[in-house]
Amino acid sequence: MTWVRTFALFCFLALRDGCLSIRRGGCPKVNPAYFDPEDFQGRWFEVEKVETTESDRRTCSFAEFEFNSDLDTLDWSLIMNSTSFTGSQYESIIIEPRPTSKQTKGEFMVGPKILSSPNFFLLHVDKRFALTYLCQPVGPFLKSEKVWIMSRSRYPDPLGLRKMELQLKSLKIDLKLMPVKHKNCPDINDKKSEEQENIVQKAINYSSNSWNFTGLDGGN
Repeated sequence: MTWVRTFALFCFLALRDGCLSIRRGGCPKVNPAYFDPEDFQGRWFEVEKVETTESDRRTCSFAEFEFNSDLDTLDWSLIMNSTSFTGSQYESIIIEPRPTSKQTKGEFMVGPKILSSPNFFLLHVDKRFALTYLCQPVGPFLKSEKVWIMSRSRYPDPLGLRKMELQLKSLKIDLKLMPVKHKNCPDINDKKSEEQENIVQKAINYSSNSWNFTGLDGGN
């Protein structure tokens, strides 16, 4: 069944944090934010996210966004490098969300190209905070979703963080969030271990026919 395949693929998308949160009901209607690429691109630290089976052992998480555009066609693309520390090394996965408009609107499709509706949204972005949301229908009665509150700082202003939490509730996105640990985060370098090289190859081979993943990288 199509929805079963979709759910299995979304579990693969969430391989870093465990399977997505499954809940009853449909995905809420949201208003994606229009954004200035200069404000959004670069490094954002995950400060709160949905609790999953893998969350406890993954710390120091951050995402880096790279914006590319073509002035002739007005086409643009976004590359997201999502990285976390597993206790012994950093692991990273690169995702290319597909924009749905020539305008810089925070509405994307993430996952196999058989998906025809947006499922990844940038709900808010300013100089200090960004709010991203992923929701995919699973069959007629369920949805699979995750949310991330991100900040330019590992230790953001508590008042600003509270505003992001309240914004989620106003959108009726009522997911249990947990803080991401950023204490004693090791430095990152570009040297890949032999084990990581094997992970890269497996990820590319597994996903090449269905996903826009371009691999994994990270430091020791």
